[in-house]
Amino acid sequence: MVMFPVDKISLRRMYDDISRRLAASGVGDAATFLNYGYVSVGDGDESQVDVPAHSLNGNSVRLVLELIGNTALDGRRILDVGCGRGGAVGLIAKMFDVEIAGIDLSPEAVMFCRSNCDAPSARFDVGDAEHLPFEDGVHDVVVNIESSHGYPDLGKFLSEVKRVLKPGGRFLYTDLQPSEKWAYIRSELARLGFLVKADRDITANVIASRDEAAPQSVKAFGSESEAMNSFLAVPGSELYELMRQRILEYRIIRCCVK
Repeated sequence: MVMFPVDKISLRRMYDDISRRLAASGVGDAATFLNYGYVSVGDGDESQVDVPAHSLNGNSVRLVLELIGNTALDGRRILDVGCGRGGAVGLIAKMFDVEIAGIDLSPEAVMFCRSNCDAPSARFDVGDAEHLPFEDGVHDVVVNIESSHGYPDLGKFLSEVKRVLKPGGRFLYTDLQPSEKWAYIRSELARLGFLVKADRDITANVIASRDEAAPQSVKAFGSESEAMNSFLAVPGSELYELMRQRILEYRIIRCCVK
């Protein structure tokens, strides 16, 4: 099965290389999102606001808005773990009255975020999801978007999320995982004292997004290969087929600290 590296050195190198590839392609400044995106396929949509007009990464923006759903963010202190190239941080900072921080394992990605994101309420730092560089109970909301599949110790990450959240804090989580792994994630959330408010399968929505947007993603990276096609979940690639066969499942989970 093609998945992502689960040792941190390889993962950091991979995402540093992605940032360099995007910079070399000439479209790097516009490539602020790496998530697979979301397309409505019927009932069940939860976004409370529309995708801003003229968004360059509309499907990826929609995924972030679907994850937020009806969560009240104004006035909150927010942390985006695995912020990548800062798309979600910049979007949230511009659409809501928040103080928001993004951390990522990739120094290249963090350098890009710092130079590209002009939201005054946003800050970015290099950080490890399994050892969050924050004191206990300092955040109202933790966001994690399509990042945890590469964490060597997912349980440690979830424990760190609980540690940095205030009492009653919210965890907004979405990712692609092997279908059987979601049972483990639910059990860990329960063990840590999270109350799950929403648990939604959006695999069909993500597949629809890949059908629509993956060819443009390939062009942004400036080269095509079997490995790159799978990383981008291009239709027909191994990762795309694993989603289509339901071996991999993409879900949204929203929960709060009891």
